[in-house]
Amino acid sequence: MKKTNNMRIKILFFLSCLSVIFVGCNKSDCLSSASYISGFFQETDRVVSTQGSVYTLKLEGNADVDNAVLIECDKVHYGYLLLNDGQEVYRDTLGEITTSETTINKQIIIENPNNDLNWSVQLFITDCLTCNDLKGRDYLYDVYNIKPIEKWPEVSTPITSGIFEGIAVGIPDVYGNDSVVLVGLGENSQGGLRKSFWIFNGESWISNPIPNLPVALKGAVATYYKGDVFVGFGEKSNGFNDKVYRFRIRGGQYWEEINTNFPSFKNGMVFSRNNALYFGLGVQENGDYNSEIYELSIQNGTFYWTENILEDPSGGRVNALVYNQSGNVFAVGGSNELGLPIKELLVFDNNGISQTSIANYPNNAINPSGFYVDDRFFMINNNEENTSNFYEVTSMPSLNELGGIDFAFRRQGALSFSLNGKGYYGLGIIQFDENTKQYLNDVYAFIPF
Repeated sequence: MKKTNNMRIKILFFLSCLSVIFVGCNKSDCLSSASYISGFFQETDRVVSTQGSVYTLKLEGNADVDNAVLIECDKVHYGYLLLNDGQEVYRDTLGEITTSETTINKQIIIENPNNDLNWSVQLFITDCLTCNDLKGRDYLYDVYNIKPIEKWPEVSTPITSGIFEGIAVGIPDVYGNDSVVLVGLGENSQGGLRKSFWIFNGESWISNPIPNLPVALKGAVATYYKGDVFVGFGEKSNGFNDKVYRFRIRGGQYWEEINTNFPSFKNGMVFSRNNALYFGLGVQENGDYNSEIYELSIQNGTFYWTENILEDPSGGRVNALVYNQSGNVFAVGGSNELGLPIKELLVFDNNGISQTSIANYPNNAINPSGFYVDDRFFMINNNEENTSNFYEVTSMPSLNELGGIDFAFRRQGALSFSLNGKGYYGLGIIQFDENTKQYLNDVYAFIPF
């Protein structure tokens, strides 16, 4: 075996999609013509690991070989060359043909590939040179380009009426990894507010998996905390909501209401840290921006609120993006009371709250979207055209531009979340003018490279 480009390759038995045909020589012509192999390859999956991106190629088929070839050649082998920009980086003999009908079921996993190069596969077969000489000879055949997997494949969704300013909450499995996402609430294309939910597991959607929220909301905040889903604040059809609701995922039958005694808000934030939940920021019903953050703790089944435990040094913001990393909580971007982008990163740690400037932050990123995948946070600037609107937030902190996506431009009230090593983005609306808006129903999956 041959390996270059600092990559690792594994071969596993699998079932997928290669059609292979062998045409053997007759015994009488003493193998004057070589056996033949052909096929089709496609990159069918790519997953994220702590070691980097992973290509998965799947091969399957049946070989039909003349028995005369097997008798005269003693051994006939088949295999493939893996090429990167036309250069051989790996050669493997897949197996020996021992019967006239041979089944090929293989999976090739390539870890840490160089994603800037083009991958292809060239098939080969080794048989004997003459009837009396059993030295092998290689015959190389056509090169098959590997069709690359899309970086942003579209995900089908049953939510035809759209979701504007809804919620998306990851619900972990017993190992602490998000296994499904609860999606719902928000404004729909009929102009009403929704109180129902869907569950998405990365492949399919289930409607109404839990009871409806007691009140329909948009612009609410939501999170998962110690086996429960919490949804709170936001805007109702007749004003702002000043309550928080809790639903127990395992065995819950209804939403439990938690009262508050401070101003309600929408488009704020929520996060958990040090055995407590924190709600705050956003815009209040009178139009004032809220700079305060409130703590909700639970002791012996009783809820306790602590007001103004933290305060945003920038004076308040809406539509900030929140993520946890290494035990600390970070809030990226958003906009202030003047409608201008906030270019500082909020940090919540053991010292309280602080902020630091984000280098290269766009001047028009006032309602960004984003998701945290594989210890990396990605941000989408919905107000920028597709030439440069997708970024990674680095630890400096700085924004590292990753290119553009054409379906993000002018999208407002979108949902973004992570699930099983992928980031998801979609739904929301496009506002053409003050009275005209289009409700969207598309969702896209991002596969980090």
